[in-house]
Amino acid sequence: AGDTAFSLRLTLPAGASGVEFAQLTPPRPDWSLLRTLLAQLGPQVTTAAKGLWQEMQVSQPIDLRAAGDPWQSIAADLERQAAGFEASATQTTGGSSATMEASQRARLQAANYRYAAQEWRDLARDSQVVIGLSTPGALTDAARAWLVTVASPPQMLDVRVETLSAARVLAAAAVALGGLLALAAVLWRLL
Repeated sequence: AGDTAFSLRLTLPAGASGVEFAQLTPPRPDWSLLRTLLAQLGPQVTTAAKGLWQEMQVSQPIDLRAAGDPWQSIAADLERQAAGFEASATQTTGGSSATMEASQRARLQAANYRYAAQEWRDLARDSQVVIGLSTPGALTDAARAWLVTVASPPQMLDVRVETLSAARVLAAAAVALGGLLALAAVLWRLL
């Protein structure tokens, strides 16, 4: 088997969730990573105003360990079956050609099962997801990406940006301009 890379790009708008997509994936172990990822997607966007400044935070909790658990379980089960075939092969050595053929077949099955078990372990070891978060609609874009594996501990992915609030700056400029015009009018009357 060769290395296989699979790339899928999902873009969720703020407040959207991937739960509906997760429910549409087949309940098979080979879909567990995508299903686990989709079930958790739903970034939370919070904003807070501080005078002329506006703080925006995008956060996403993520834990992909549930995707790797079935893969490790399948690998362990295949390894146990391979050990059973190996034990069967050693018990049938010697004797007639039928016994030799059964022993050879058991050894071949053990090798195939061990190979399949290693493939599932490799999948658990090599699977990774790149998750990127960015702040929507901010004057200065803030973005960050994380590499998460099925062995990574639970994390809170977080992007935070603080920018000038365009609406508040315009309002302050309008108030200042109005104040200057009022002051100019008062000074004009005094002349």
